[in-house]
Amino acid sequence: MRRSRFRVAVITTVSTALVALSLPMAQAGDVAPPGDPWAWGRNDAGYVGNGCVGHDIDRPERVTRLLGVTLISHGALAVTSDMQLWAWGPNSHGQVGDGTTEMRCEPVMVPGMDDVVAISGGHQYSLALRANGRVWAWGDNDYGQLGNETTVDSPNPMRVRHLKNAVAVSAGPDHALALKANGKVKAWGNNTNGELGDGTTLSQLRPRTVPGLTDVVSISAGGYDDGIRPDYGFNLVVRADGTLWAWGYNKVSQLGDGTTITRYVPTEIPGLTDVAAVSAGDYFSLALRIDGTAWAWGENSNGELGNGTTMGSRTPQQVPGLAGVTAVAAGGQYSLALTADGLMFAWGENSHGQLGNGEPAGDVLEPGQVLDLTGVTAIDAGLQTSYAIAMPSSG
Repeated sequence: MRRSRFRVAVITTVSTALVALSLPMAQAGDVAPPGDPWAWGRNDAGYVGNGCVGHDIDRPERVTRLLGVTLISHGALAVTSDMQLWAWGPNSHGQVGDGTTEMRCEPVMVPGMDDVVAISGGHQYSLALRANGRVWAWGDNDYGQLGNETTVDSPNPMRVRHLKNAVAVSAGPDHALALKANGKVKAWGNNTNGELGDGTTLSQLRPRTVPGLTDVVSISAGGYDDGIRPDYGFNLVVRADGTLWAWGYNKVSQLGDGTTITRYVPTEIPGLTDVAAVSAGDYFSLALRIDGTAWAWGENSNGELGNGTTMGSRTPQQVPGLAGVTAVAAGGQYSLALTADGLMFAWGENSHGQLGNGEPAGDVLEPGQVLDLTGVTAIDAGLQTSYAIAMPSSG
């Protein structure tokens, strides 16, 4: 079984017309209006946050105990309108951040984590960005992904060392990215497949600047961790000129450069311009252009590219049947999209009901609408669990 993290992108400076968030990667201050949190899909360890019900959920269900949520991330993490962080789900490495390793089937407040403006869940670890530009991390730390110059797990949030003035964070399986206010990117953690973009395979226990990148406006760290070997991570970033850059593991062309060559330094991806946001999944990638179209590439064994087939693509291809898209989120082997009218669409793997279509299983090769949700303002996709914020119903 693949066990992943997924990072998604948020529109930053490329287009002010596209305002919906796609989390967990978020720029400081880019939050949705306070709304209700929803989750569905795999739920064997409390991922949905509706109590220890012990079975999967195949359509959206409201996360308990939370009101006025402005940020949500697989992980599972949420921030309320008072900028307080809440977490739930599996907690074997302390990734909930409440000082324990006990599973939490309902949200609990993370002590000491107020003024939170962005969140991102990795593989058994979590990141939070506070209003002062400092980043905090907790949970699994086998590869130094907590950025505190150790490899010791922490069930309590700890400040990432030597990092300030951050405006966005994105957690990969065992490596992490932060975007700074000056448009540069910091990376730390596992570097087995060039995830840190410095031309080496030497992991780092503290953030290091990714060489050769400037004017970055959107980041997304992806890949997977099977729990046995080091992660197969990769990264996507967008620069202010709308160009797409990528590096890391590329076995199934998830970088989109037309090859299967792993890249140890950032490489510009040809053929896709005017990019507003990106989302790195398990073995595939999504991009959102400023014209509201969604694009996908990489592995497609479960239909995650949404093109009606299971044939992968080495280069970005437009997802048919979608228009007016304002956010995209790449999950384990499935995809989510949000449109300007507040509707959600999903496609790809549905083994745990993560597509939210009322069916407990059965892959879907083209975008289909998620049931029951309207007025959606933010989305995120986990390994096999989906998350959203929606405006409260007037009824």
